[in-house]
Amino acid sequence: MSDRKHFASKWNTKFYLLIFVGLASLSAIICFICIKFSTDNIASVKKQDKSNEITQSEELNNTDAVGLKTTKNLIKLKSTSKKFDVSGKGLTVAVLGTGLRDTHKDFVGRVKTQLNFTSDNKKDIKDASDGNGNGTHLTGIIAANGGNTGIAPKANIIPIKVLDNDGNLYSTEPSQKALDWIIKNRREYNITAVYISFGGWNYTNEKGVNIPTKSIIKSQIKKLKNNKIAVIAPAGDGFDRYYSKQGMAYPAIIPETISVGAIYDAQIGFQGYDSGAYTEKTAPEQITPFSQRLHSTKNQKAQTDIFAPGVDIKSSGINDDDSTSIQSGTGQAAAVVTGVVLLLQEYHLRKTGYLPSIDNLTRYLRDGGVVINDGDDEIDNVKNTGLNFTRIHALGALEEMDKDLR
Repeated sequence: MSDRKHFASKWNTKFYLLIFVGLASLSAIICFICIKFSTDNIASVKKQDKSNEITQSEELNNTDAVGLKTTKNLIKLKSTSKKFDVSGKGLTVAVLGTGLRDTHKDFVGRVKTQLNFTSDNKKDIKDASDGNGNGTHLTGIIAANGGNTGIAPKANIIPIKVLDNDGNLYSTEPSQKALDWIIKNRREYNITAVYISFGGWNYTNEKGVNIPTKSIIKSQIKKLKNNKIAVIAPAGDGFDRYYSKQGMAYPAIIPETISVGAIYDAQIGFQGYDSGAYTEKTAPEQITPFSQRLHSTKNQKAQTDIFAPGVDIKSSGINDDDSTSIQSGTGQAAAVVTGVVLLLQEYHLRKTGYLPSIDNLTRYLRDGGVVINDGDDEIDNVKNTGLNFTRIHALGALEEMDKDLR
């Protein structure tokens, strides 16, 4: 079954962002993200609005999507799993998002615990049920092992609900609580990777981030990095909205994260978006017109670390315990990278008895990746940078690590 909660063949999304800074606390910020969905029918052109301030990868109506098959083929996952015998087994990923349908057959026996820091689900801190679908879909890309199969299908999962069932992020407090819990409980659950599903705005460096609590989140992510726990975040879906200006969303702009942009993994024809961005053709390795990006010549410390497939990905859904969902965004791309990170960590741990540093993980991803050019084959209406970036190649990354360990 296909889970398409909000969308039919065409959809329009309106976002209203109101920021209220509480005078009672210098560290408080409340971001109200009001999302309104409407649907009507169109025969041939699928449109997706990537103009949102808070990146939420949306579901698409595309019955031609082939799941993770083309993604896995592009990154050589089958060869990687066979050559290095990796599946994420024994490791745990914490997924910060809208939660999880934990009864889904894709996750049976591997949800070690769950947490809810929102007002949904009767504010039950132990109920991270997903009424949106985004969190379940992203978790499926990382670690599904049922009707769908993710990148690291034997990894354990801890869903942490920090976004409500409408995908709203009302403050940074839920994220702070989630990261704090991970820091305190990382050893008990063997958490080695943290996937953050959201992001907002466009920055060329973290100094420009105007969020009073940014230093708290920065220090939490830095502590996780120092403990060799990888934090992966989407680069953002607003390249066209920000007039093709280089930059990345927050928190991906924090240098201690592994930041991820989105590419296509197949030829799927014309792709148009309600924000006005479009591409006349698509091809594997082509950067999507909505993906935010930041080159090392702009910021050496906080460049977009890697690109990965992130369009029309078929993964786990929330309609029932067998359902699937089709979604797109840099969030999906970051989920692919999170799965590969778990494979890298598993192999390194087996060979050495300890986890790799985050700097080395990032180096393996880049050095083992494939160089792509932003503008060589893109026929779209955004201003391409003309610069070279790197897209993920799981086999290459594991081979780079293996060379290092010999």
